[in-house]
Amino acid sequence: MNQSHAQLFKEVIGIYSNLNLEEYSLLLKLFGLRKYKNKEHIISSDEDNSSVFFIVSGLVRYYYLTSDGKEWKNQRGQSKLIWDMTGY
Repeated sequence: MNQSHAQLFKEVIGIYSNLNLEEYSLLLKLFGLRKYKNKEHIISSDEDNSSVFFIVSGLVRYYYLTSDGKEWKNQRGQSKLIWDMTGY
């Protein structure tokens, strides 16, 4: 993760928490940078996943089918946090 990504991450994390520099540094070590291709699945509903994703650029669409077959969907753009919603 380069310096600009780390700074952007720090700004967004600051919205949700009041971490000191040491705590932030420890948290940052838990994250890595991954690039995904257009329309590539990041996770699927049948995976046991406890990941948190931070979108640096681009757009992510997440969706699932309800028990009656309807599609529930949402989108998140740059500088947003998303997490696995299947556990809720």
